[in-house]
Amino acid sequence: MNLTDIATVASIISSAALTISLMYVAMQVRQAEKNQRGLMQQGRADRLTMDLMHIAEPQMASVWIRGLHAPETLTGDDLERYLLICRAAFLSGEDSFLQHQAGLFDDAAYRSFVAGVRGQLTGSKGMRAAWQMHTHQFGAEFAAFMNEMLAQTTPQSAGQRLQQWASALEEKPLV
Repeated sequence: MNLTDIATVASIISSAALTISLMYVAMQVRQAEKNQRGLMQQGRADRLTMDLMHIAEPQMASVWIRGLHAPETLTGDDLERYLLICRAAFLSGEDSFLQHQAGLFDDAAYRSFVAGVRGQLTGSKGMRAAWQMHTHQFGAEFAAFMNEMLAQTTPQSAGQRLQQWASALEEKPLV
């Protein structure tokens, strides 16, 4: 075997090693991306859970429930608390919206977010009014998204929520 043959064999081995290294790096990048998405989803779930648990505290729950279903009963101080809660919800929503636009938030999580917007945020007279007061504080694309959600829904009264609850209690469990 002469020097040229040895160089050719070394070149082939080097190319194979480079190919294997690139495949390994690609697998690592894919795994890192999955891990990053998982961490982002977990962060979103943690943030929302903490916010909801805070809203469930008695003083905040009273303001939240009246703001949602009887906004005309809010005092001046309660209105300011309610608007702060709503702004936090809108900021969280904008974050989810922007992450999805950037490709950082997968379609399944985004569909869940959209369902939450339709079900909770836009189904209340108080929430709709809060959005009207806050809309100018958000980007044009998120504002257009929220306005579209508002156009697709109608406010739901507390009585309607209670009726839905009673119907859900009577339904047979899904198997």
